[in-house]
Amino acid sequence: MERLSALGYEHVPEVENVGQFSVRGGIVDVFPINALSPIRVEFFDTEIDSMREYDPSDQALHQKNIGTASIMPLRAADDNGEACFLSYLGAAGTSVFDEPSRLMAALEDGVREDAVRAARCFSWAEMTAAGTEGHEVFISLMNRAVPTCTPQTLISVQMVPMTAFQRQFSLLESELHRYLGEEMRVLIMAGGAEQAARMREMLTLWKLPTVISRGADAPAEHAVTISPGTLRAGFELSASRTAVLTEQDIFGRHKARLLRRTASAGERIRHFREIAPGDYVVHISHGIGKYLGVETIEVAGVHRDYLHIQYGGDDKLFVPTDQVSLLQKYIGCRRRCAAPAPHGDGGLGTRTSQGAEIRRGYRRPSDRALRCAAYGEGTCLFAG
Repeated sequence: MERLSALGYEHVPEVENVGQFSVRGGIVDVFPINALSPIRVEFFDTEIDSMREYDPSDQALHQKNIGTASIMPLRAADDNGEACFLSYLGAAGTSVFDEPSRLMAALEDGVREDAVRAARCFSWAEMTAAGTEGHEVFISLMNRAVPTCTPQTLISVQMVPMTAFQRQFSLLESELHRYLGEEMRVLIMAGGAEQAARMREMLTLWKLPTVISRGADAPAEHAVTISPGTLRAGFELSASRTAVLTEQDIFGRHKARLLRRTASAGERIRHFREIAPGDYVVHISHGIGKYLGVETIEVAGVHRDYLHIQYGGDDKLFVPTDQVSLLQKYIGCRRRCAAPAPHGDGGLGTRTSQGAEIRRGYRRPSDRALRCAAYGEGTCLFAG
């Protein structure tokens, strides 16, 4: 665990994002920055009993054990202190920055009100400088200058969105034949290996030549290349005569990696300064409570700022300020009326006066791996 912390991974109660790890008895979960799924390692005494990937949205384990796992560091210590994880890639590595302006804005928002996070994060200039040993690619919809960077080459890409076939298989069959007849390269991102095999069977029935690719090779000529992997949507590149299709294009479905509910844009709290002490808020898991202000609390030797939410009785919930998106403004009563009753014993999971179910069944903090502590006579929950 010390090694993971030294590599820059964040110790959390439950792994949800890349760069995090958690420990529960003889089970260690870690989400490497170089992996598409987190890994669960189960120990028997001091030996590894099993090691499998799993889905963080529902904790479903993959059936197949993996023999080895590579965990790249977020930071690496050297004689001069800490180095940005991009420097680990070396001269052979390629760093891709998708929409630099949005990345810079997200970085600034993430450290503005969190001193602990600000101390751990590298600046935009430091990150771009760390990647210069290898290759850097900046992708932007608009042709605009990138601060601290001077690209050597500008490449214009003309892309056409892929047709939404939506299970219209006769149309799909016709288009695939047309692509191959026009000597275009065709790549289908089929999701997993099983989906790729089923896709190949379907195309074989249509008398289409197919190739299963498990690497990063370019799509084959005169055949439809099927590869495991996911993209949100497909596209056509006219200049390179390439067509890329996804499950979303063909079947009208896309498996989202993050299934957390969010409030609508009109109700979502984007910054904790949008609410004032005394306002009523709704937590995505715990329902209606009263916001009392920001408090700095030490947890596991780290000082962080938390939003203090008061519930029924002496129950309290402390939400990290960087997770303010878990809250939304209480808007159940727009006219002058009595203030809502914060949920307490018997209140969590019940219905509000407007009939909206906040949550069906309240799970105790241990079920969600929340950090609990005695706080006065009530219950103190540290969310996140």
